[in-house]
Amino acid sequence: MTPRNPCVRFLGLPALLFAAASCEPATVTNPQGAMSVHLAKAGANSFQTVNLHISSLEAHSNSRGWVTLSEPDATYDLMKLTGGVVGTLASGVALEPGKYTQFRLVLGPGQEDANGQKISNLVVLNDGSSH
Repeated sequence: MTPRNPCVRFLGLPALLFAAASCEPATVTNPQGAMSVHLAKAGANSFQTVNLHISSLEAHSNSRGWVTLSEPDATYDLMKLTGGVVGTLASGVALEPGKYTQFRLVLGPGQEDANGQKISNLVVLNDGSSH
C-alpha cells in the first residue's frame, strides 16, 4: 500500500467480505496511509450461524513485519450482518508507507454460554449441525 495511490481490496470468505481501504496522506512532509476494515455479509445461504470471536486484526509490512491494527476481542455473527458494510474492526488506523502483503484475523479461544456450550468460532449449517 503506498500513500500516494489509494486502493480498495476485497478478500472473500464464505459469509464474510473483508474490505480494506487506504487513504491519501495527510501531509506531504510526513506521508502516512490509513486503513479501515469492516465486516459485511456476502450472500452465503447454506449457514444458519457463523460466529467468530475476533481477538485482533494484523497486517504484514515488508519493512516492519506484523503490525496489530486493532484488538476488538469481540464475537460477530456474520449471518446477522445486513445492509452493506457493518461491523467495523479498524477505523482510520495510521500506517507507515510501504508494501503490505498479508492481513489476518486472529481468532480468540471462543466463548461458551451458561451451559458450557460453545457459541463462538462456530458454524451452524442449515441442517442444524455445528462445526
